[in-house]
Amino acid sequence: MWLRLLIVFLTICACNAAVRAQAPTDEEKAYRRMVRLPDAQQKIAALEKLLANNPSATLRLLAHRTLLETLVDAQPEQKDKILAQANRLLSLASDNARGTWYSIVAGILFEKGILLAEAEEFAAQSVAQLGDRKSPGQMQQVSAVGGRTVVTSNVPRIAMLGRIYLKRGKRSEAEALIKEAYEADATQASALLGMGELAQAKGDTQTALNYFAEAYLSGRGREAARQRVVNAYHRAYPMKPNDLEAWLDAKYHELYPHPIKPERYQPTAARTNRTVLAEVFSGAACGPCLATDLATEAAMQRYSTKELIVLMYHIPIPDVDPMMNATTEARRDFYQVRVAPSPILNGEFVPKTGGGRGRIEDSFELLKSVIEPALEKPSDALIKLEAMQQGPKIKVKLAVDRVRSTSSDLRLHLVLAEDQVRYMGLNGLRFHPMVVRAMAGDEAEGFGIKAGQAASFEHTFDLLKLTATAKAYLDDYEINGRTFNPTFDEKKHEIAWNGLSLVAFVQDRKSKQILQAVSLQLPPAIEKSK
Repeated sequence: MWLRLLIVFLTICACNAAVRAQAPTDEEKAYRRMVRLPDAQQKIAALEKLLANNPSATLRLLAHRTLLETLVDAQPEQKDKILAQANRLLSLASDNARGTWYSIVAGILFEKGILLAEAEEFAAQSVAQLGDRKSPGQMQQVSAVGGRTVVTSNVPRIAMLGRIYLKRGKRSEAEALIKEAYEADATQASALLGMGELAQAKGDTQTALNYFAEAYLSGRGREAARQRVVNAYHRAYPMKPNDLEAWLDAKYHELYPHPIKPERYQPTAARTNRTVLAEVFSGAACGPCLATDLATEAAMQRYSTKELIVLMYHIPIPDVDPMMNATTEARRDFYQVRVAPSPILNGEFVPKTGGGRGRIEDSFELLKSVIEPALEKPSDALIKLEAMQQGPKIKVKLAVDRVRSTSSDLRLHLVLAEDQVRYMGLNGLRFHPMVVRAMAGDEAEGFGIKAGQAASFEHTFDLLKLTATAKAYLDDYEINGRTFNPTFDEKKHEIAWNGLSLVAFVQDRKSKQILQAVSLQLPPAIEKSK
């Protein structure tokens, strides 16, 4: 998690996150294949061979880290070999990053519970290098705790040393450091994990569970916190083993209530039958997307689907997103989206909606200022949409008429979206509405139509085929994707048979203007996918 956060941070600017432009090199593809080798011994041999060939500096660091993790997992008894590999990795780190890498290596050993004395030494060196310095060029909050200044981005390093102390039985030293980290920034996953481990050591299972859950639901502590949550939950609620996700849902809503309770939109005298289409390009690892996504959710509460239809396209900015697929990639290319968040209303980009939780209300007001005037413009097409679902197959009929446009390049689009997907994103969002799963037509281009001419079409979405296609896309992305370290902690390729919606809209491909849109929520399927 430390390394993934470091990589994500390096790809984010102050305002947004951008797509990595270049495709992976052959060397990177080879490394990615090695990482996915199921046999640990083969993986170790392949990584050692790669390193012997002197790869690029960045890849060399990643390969050494992967080799260390593989040795720790597959050969924990080979302590001399593991320690030698840890020291090789640290020797490659630059001077200004060595303190962070000391903590990363300490964390790898700590999670496996081996070489704890050496892990303590690495973590102590990491903390010793902190001093009172700020990292140059970074906007960082500074907290005064225990008589010294703590830069909040350094909290994980302090917490790691405290957690290792605790694991080694040094209770008083551990408690002092963990509490120092928590008081400096109570939102940091590392500090929350430390507080949970302190509570667990004292036999307070419920308090430990609450801390672990908060770390997990922050998004930043997913990998380290998930198993701790599971274990603590089963100790706290042994009679309710299947209720964990529901418990986490309730905890998420308790910790992160939506700050906006919007009033319902009241149509003006100028209101027409126009429906606004919001196409939002977002990423589950994109911090600045949080304000846009939650503002969009508030808009979905304010407006009915006859007033506003939302489609969420998940894209890999700045890191992988398990809800992305070939359709979202094609749509991103159509709009030439290069940053996230990118909300596009009726074909036009709405700027300045991104940010953290403090920006949600401002983002909501920006969206309203675009949506409500658009509701008073006449629609330029009439669309009829009907469907029938039989198990995994959704048969759709759609018709279009009264198309008013002078464009020679009009398309009627048909979209399949999942009403809500649960996934704990790196940005702290657990629920994702109206996730686009597929679009009709080759390359998601829909059906060609002509102004002034009525037309009708039929299309079938096969959920089993779409699920297989989505999985193949994600599998391929791990080798050929353009993000730097495209490893999924979870793949959300399976499409639920219930909780689906269809959206149809007419678009002028030249101007990108949306002429009209309609939606249809499908009733529950007769059969369930699970």
